[in-house]
Amino acid sequence: TFATVQKKRFRVSVRTTGTVAWDENRRWSAAARVAGFVTKLHVRAVGDRVKKGQAIAEIYSPELAQAGAEYQAALRTAAALSAGGPDTQATAKQLTQAAATRLKRLGLSANEISHIGVLGEPPTRVTIAAPESGVLMERMVNEGDQVMAGMPVAVIVDASTVWVLADGYEKDLPDLREGLSVNITPKGGG
Repeated sequence: TFATVQKKRFRVSVRTTGTVAWDENRRWSAAARVAGFVTKLHVRAVGDRVKKGQAIAEIYSPELAQAGAEYQAALRTAAALSAGGPDTQATAKQLTQAAATRLKRLGLSANEISHIGVLGEPPTRVTIAAPESGVLMERMVNEGDQVMAGMPVAVIVDASTVWVLADGYEKDLPDLREGLSVNITPKGGG
């Protein structure tokens, strides 16, 4: 039998192994902004879902208590100097703003700072909240642990998108290109 020579594309199948990994662009660390001691964990188990802003942990901080006391003292000073001239009023306002800025850097919200002036005692605890919604991938602290400012306490990942990292072998490179459709079979899934 004879046939006419034709140019056709052959369907090529490449089998390889790979791993599933978190999308590194959708991974966030929740860190302590102040030194202290973990007094309560609100999220404990790896795999638990969290929403953006949800409390992860509470930290007792002597540094926060001191900063809160300084803010209250600045408010009292500002009130005492309010009857003075423009220079003393400006100085009082600068003291109050500096103390409020320190509290903000320690992790307090503007709403929490505004309540300090009304409270009888300065705050001693700060809450670490989830930076984004996702799943708790790693918890680095337990209740009672000491933490330093900047220390990560948890890692949150968005599990809605994952990466599949396939191993490409040199012999298969001519058959691999962007846009190929892929079938993924879990290990043991045949």
